[in-house]
Amino acid sequence: MIRYVLKTAAALRQRDYTIYEGGLMGIERRVMPRVDTSLEIAFRTAGVNRTSYMLNLSSGGLFIKTDQPLSIDAELEMSFQLPDDPEILDIGGKVVWAKPESHAFPAGMGIQFVNMPAEYRQKIQAFVEKSLLNLKLQQRPVECEKISA
Repeated sequence: MIRYVLKTAAALRQRDYTIYEGGLMGIERRVMPRVDTSLEIAFRTAGVNRTSYMLNLSSGGLFIKTDQPLSIDAELEMSFQLPDDPEILDIGGKVVWAKPESHAFPAGMGIQFVNMPAEYRQKIQAFVEKSLLNLKLQQRPVECEKISA
């Protein structure tokens, strides 16, 4: 096994991959695939309405960028629209983690979907799969540097 750092045309940052005989194996280890997004999202809790952006999305949850994350286990209602879909998705959620801003990632909170209709889960899963396929098709190594043997 040889480790390389690949710089791809689609990614602006370096990512570590392990090269196996069958091809690349990425570093994603989540059960549900997640895609980076910049979709606007409205959310409300305790009668307070706020808007922000989700920075990633999976069929199990999402990350909301906010300088004022809610408390862990706080429940909220969210509304957002997937690209190329006219329907606004209204979904309940629960805060499962929150973090302050750091040099590597903005402040925000991780939300787990709660009581989501199966139709919405299917729509989100289709969006995630399509986005991952498009990303995979766009990634073409433009530079490869051996870093260990």
